[in-house]
Amino acid sequence: MKIKIFLAILLFAIIACKSQTTNPNKNMEHFNIDKFKYLVTNPDTGLLILENGDETYYLKGANNQGYIERIEKKNTPFTIVKVFHENKSLLTKGEEFYNFRIGTYKEYDEIGNLIKETNYDQDYKFSIADLAKKMKEEYKIDILKRSPWIKVMRDKIDSVVIYKIMIYLKENKYSDTKNFNIDGITGKVISEEVLSYPKE
Repeated sequence: MKIKIFLAILLFAIIACKSQTTNPNKNMEHFNIDKFKYLVTNPDTGLLILENGDETYYLKGANNQGYIERIEKKNTPFTIVKVFHENKSLLTKGEEFYNFRIGTYKEYDEIGNLIKETNYDQDYKFSIADLAKKMKEEYKIDILKRSPWIKVMRDKIDSVVIYKIMIYLKENKYSDTKNFNIDGITGKVISEEVLSYPKE
């Protein structure tokens, strides 16, 4: 009798464990292509306008598998990036600032289990918020406002992580630019110079 009870408990535990690994996560996000049909296009950007004023678009993933959705936050250089599996469940989600990854990216399997987290800020003790404050207070430059005449990048030079900022001095793609290299840990300005666009 005791053996039967033990086997019954063991079988129940196996079934319960199996159901936890095979049943889809009810809270996981799915790609809904239908929602894009009802959005209005911004004639200036060609992107679709969401109710909150953000703009979005989507495209097919690599090898025509899955989907990628990008949501550009209104009047800012922040973009939310979502990649979906072929079954339209969420694969990865994260955020970009001037097209480089920031914060923590989360990766999920096809049934919604979190399988990986990557922190793209871990080497940058001087945060995006710190950088924005420094540029605003010391140089009157607002890097948090979307502009085609400001570019911000992350890079590594001789194992030192840095921010690279390029400011067009005129609203012209042939304009001279002011360029900053800023230490990504201390916030110290490593270099500051004006570069001229080569004239023909």
